[in-house]
Amino acid sequence: MYRTVAALILIGAACGTLLYGINAQTYGEIEKNRTQKAREIMRSLLKQPLPDKIQWVEGISGSCTQGYFLKRIENGYSGPINFFALYQQDASSEGVSNPERLSLRVTRHQETPGIGDFIDHERDSYLPDQDGQSVAQWQELDNIVGATITHRAIKKAAQNIQLAVKYHQEQYACVE
Repeated sequence: MYRTVAALILIGAACGTLLYGINAQTYGEIEKNRTQKAREIMRSLLKQPLPDKIQWVEGISGSCTQGYFLKRIENGYSGPINFFALYQQDASSEGVSNPERLSLRVTRHQETPGIGDFIDHERDSYLPDQDGQSVAQWQELDNIVGATITHRAIKKAAQNIQLAVKYHQEQYACVE
């Protein structure tokens, strides 16, 4: 009995040590790949080159003229859904009720395969097709059958992005 328990403890410790060591060796490369993928998404949303160094303040980067990139997390059906967003305001459209434009990309999720595929911009064009809509238009998106909670997360992300940008603009002066 004691031999079995000791063997299990030894095997568990060896596996844990091995996993820790592998993670320590690969962590830097994994983060580098995630950063590169995030920059690719940001560049595709902005449709122009990005600065070499991007400074984030409370999950927001950008300016009043180019727009703001945001990193956000909302709760989905199977866990958190990580978003990248580009929020732009059209200063030349004074008097227009919705001068803002919003584009979203999901960078990580655990939604049900087949049902949650519409939020994966590499598998489905659903989110890219919404690019440039106002927050109000994002709020009016129709639910996809079977993906109600996931859809609520998208709508909530759009609303929270708008609130975060407004708060950011109040806290930090626009640097042009």
